[in-house]
Amino acid sequence: MRLPARVGQAAAEEMLLTGRSLDAEEAKTAGLAFHVNQDPEAAALAWFDREVAGKSSAALACARLWRCGRITSRRPGAGSPKSNSCTWSA
Repeated sequence: MRLPARVGQAAAEEMLLTGRSLDAEEAKTAGLAFHVNQDPEAAALAWFDREVAGKSSAALACARLWRCGRITSRRPGAGSPKSNSCTWSA
């Protein structure tokens, strides 16, 4: 997702043209962060343990490619007939 789509054109231009940084609360208010935590490292490690650690490397690769727009579907069986992989876009 592009910055103007997330925060609006005016706010995106102001951030990009002035180089102004946002603190954590401003980033959350602008929709650039989901959570603000007093100990971000502990929060990141807890999130990793909860959301990522148990996933297969194939599932993580599929999610990464989907996020950057290189896959068109995440439906099970949409890719190779032999696996529950993703449909690749050219």
